[in-house]
Amino acid sequence: MKYNFSAAFLKIQSPDTSFGQAWESLCFDLLKAEYNDNSQVRLKAPDRGIDIYRQTEKIAYQCKSNELAKHGTIDVSECIKSLTTALSVRKSIAWDKYFIATNADLSGNGFEKLKDFILKNELSHVEQLGPEFWSGLCEKHIELVTDRLDYRLLVTEQQVISAFEKARYFDKYIKQYTEQISTEQFLVEVRNNRTPLKLKIPFSRELTIENLLDVVQNILQINMGRNNYYDTQTSAQPSISLTFNDSKQPFSKKIKEVTEETEPKFEFWITIVWEDTTKKEDNENDGQTTKIMQYLKMNEYKKGALSYEQRKAITIDRTEKILQSMMWDGVNSLAGA
Repeated sequence: MKYNFSAAFLKIQSPDTSFGQAWESLCFDLLKAEYNDNSQVRLKAPDRGIDIYRQTEKIAYQCKSNELAKHGTIDVSECIKSLTTALSVRKSIAWDKYFIATNADLSGNGFEKLKDFILKNELSHVEQLGPEFWSGLCEKHIELVTDRLDYRLLVTEQQVISAFEKARYFDKYIKQYTEQISTEQFLVEVRNNRTPLKLKIPFSRELTIENLLDVVQNILQINMGRNNYYDTQTSAQPSISLTFNDSKQPFSKKIKEVTEETEPKFEFWITIVWEDTTKKEDNENDGQTTKIMQYLKMNEYKKGALSYEQRKAITIDRTEKILQSMMWDGVNSLAGA
């Protein structure tokens, strides 16, 4: 998922006064842009289990959000409560389709509870539209979200030190680098090619590209292990580098040898290297792959049923989603979400 909708990134803008209202406003504007439906309206209090109603199409949306926007943080009981209310007013507000618009995915148990409620009440055309759906609309209608989603994060010196520790730097080097960073008061901005995140990192011109790469990799929690996908009989793992002005930089170069800018902008470039086979290796990442595949509700495919190009596309798409999930988990804790 390219975009994240936690309170760390989604801004509350007037006339909204709460995070829930900000999420509802974002959903409303994205739907309006996508379907160009002039009959679309927002329903105010009293609560009727419907936040957004497309009158002509008879489609209802209920917006549910959590400020953390992490997997499993949406309260499924609140979703069912709203759906129950919407069913009770169906004669006065007729709807043929009902969508629950969430900024995070339901937990496995939550998903099963919602599914059971739908089956028990013999409901058709009731679905959850999770963050992956809204992320796709953000990418499609980027002009609507640039002023509401702020993905700039200021990294602290302590977080940089922690990143060096996680990268297993020797104590003497951590001490040296800490002194250089504290003395210099120099910032670098680092973007990446998989999410809209922009990290502002206190650093030193005397440190190297490799030092900066290690810091960013650990802040974003990028695991370099191989992901094996046994249904497609393929695998993939990331390869990382830093670029400046679209040029890949050698690891040994010092920042001052790359640029003299006061706040240079680097890009953390992640390449997905895939293979048309599975591989057992020491750095295999199957446990996390399985967990995130379940979380993203990815399909399973029958062996031998896919072409070479299909296997490639599925493998790269899956791996990108896993990497994006790692990155959002990393910065959510960084931002205090």
